[in-house]
Amino acid sequence: MVIGVTGYGYTGASACMDLLKEFKDMQFYDPHIEFQLLQQPDGVADLRYALINNRGRITVNTAIKRFIRRYNYKRSDLLSARTGGKYVRFSKEYIDSLITVSWEGKSKYDPEDLLTAIDSPKLRLFNGAAKRASKLVNKNSVWPPFKTRYYSSVTEEELISRTRDYLNKIFRASGFDLKKPIMLEQLFRLENPTEGGDYFDESRAIIVDRDPRDVFVLTNKAYPRMSAGFMPNDGSVETFVKYYRSLHSSIVDDPSVYYLRYEDLIYRYDETVSKIKSFVGLEHASPKSRFKPEWSINNTQVFKKYPELSDKIKYIEANLSEYLYPFDEASESISFVPEDVGIFDNVPGDKIIEASKAK
Repeated sequence: MVIGVTGYGYTGASACMDLLKEFKDMQFYDPHIEFQLLQQPDGVADLRYALINNRGRITVNTAIKRFIRRYNYKRSDLLSARTGGKYVRFSKEYIDSLITVSWEGKSKYDPEDLLTAIDSPKLRLFNGAAKRASKLVNKNSVWPPFKTRYYSSVTEEELISRTRDYLNKIFRASGFDLKKPIMLEQLFRLENPTEGGDYFDESRAIIVDRDPRDVFVLTNKAYPRMSAGFMPNDGSVETFVKYYRSLHSSIVDDPSVYYLRYEDLIYRYDETVSKIKSFVGLEHASPKSRFKPEWSINNTQVFKKYPELSDKIKYIEANLSEYLYPFDEASESISFVPEDVGIFDNVPGDKIIEASKAK
């Protein structure tokens, strides 16, 4: 079984992962890594769409070239390190298995052929002179030079099978046992968490949500630089509300998807752990060895620590009322004594900030 944990951004995915690490035989990347191979731009999902759902000569060539560029990109170093340097080789073998034919050519309609500096209109005079010069050397020469072009005619069944093999190679090289559960962060996209499930014999997606008031404070005050890529954090509460609501417009109803409220891990710990156990079908072998609700409770209702944002918090309460967590009601369900140990820093591998520094 493969379990993908995805958050909306500072919504508590790392807390859920800490809890799941307590389950029997759970495997995960350590040090931490976000496994976005399926969902990231120019990844497997985009490749599948181009080769199967939107197949066209130029579309296919563009998608294949972008996938090649993606696995050669610097961020691939993380997976390369976890697979003993085999990730790029596996990726090349995978894309090669999907290519039906390749040749040298060029298309003025293909964005991949028009993105180099040599194709710039500013170099028109240079290109004209270079073209004439190349003809003097070889009358059959082409300027600008041709590039390799690709086409694929694989069926969807073939693509799914080869993608399965590709992912399994990565997992084995990462030291995972395919017969035991594997947990990956950001495996499935929150907008479509069932996409890609057919690459595994069994999969589960957990989407972690959080009270929008805390999300607003964390992204605008606590970690503005880190959150800029995935959450509006310019202080505009109106923009934040529109974005938050838009993200939540793609909720799906599927038995393989579980929507988890971060706060429920704390205020309704026993009940929520029981639901997660039933959802993944695994034994909770080491309770509270990694995730401690009595500590994490200090990382809830963070918005109350910023009285200068009271007007913006009221705006969120008025416009996102259905997403607010009922703290007063849930507090009656707490089955532990909170410990004043400070708050977490909200990044993977949470470190505890001492209470004296947090205040």
